[in-house]
Amino acid sequence: MKPIVYLWPHDLESSDFSNLHLQKLLRNWAGAPVSEALSFSLISDPSKLHFLVMFPPSIGRSAKQLGVWAPGLWESDVAELFVCDDSTASYQEFNLSPAGEWWSEHFKADRLGSNLDQRSFTGVEVWFDAVSGYHGLSVDKQSLKVNCEFKSSSRLNVCSILGDEPRCFCSCSDLPGEVPDFHQAAHFEQIELRTI
Repeated sequence: MKPIVYLWPHDLESSDFSNLHLQKLLRNWAGAPVSEALSFSLISDPSKLHFLVMFPPSIGRSAKQLGVWAPGLWESDVAELFVCDDSTASYQEFNLSPAGEWWSEHFKADRLGSNLDQRSFTGVEVWFDAVSGYHGLSVDKQSLKVNCEFKSSSRLNVCSILGDEPRCFCSCSDLPGEVPDFHQAAHFEQIELRTI
């Protein structure tokens, strides 16, 4: 499934949430339907990329650790966003937990980290809207460690890891392999741009 990026003409505000459209990760790694799906929306406004997530109700939406930097989020419930560079093999990964924690890493190629001090990443805001239930991670485009212009040839992927054993691995892009591996940037789908 192509990830849809909505082009927003002005800076996104919480009052705009009612106009947003959600995509759902409806199938697991093996292609089977999932009982509870993670929903998300990607919005590009003039200065930021917004990754909005609606975790399934059973996961909880406490946001007790809102904005806390936390490596290893993939070991529990997490939503993941991968943003590819438009002209190289590099990409940047963002993780967002139901508690509001976040993490990011820049990769030169599949699973080849860039050895940047990830805690020095700036321009990231994490928030939670109790009315809509959205968790949000907003990234200043100038702070991205990749050159992505959010055009129709740009590639992104959204993934989730949810639940206890057996864990449920879902990906927006159809990725090959029997064992879940989200770090396959060459297989990420080109985005679909829509204007709101």
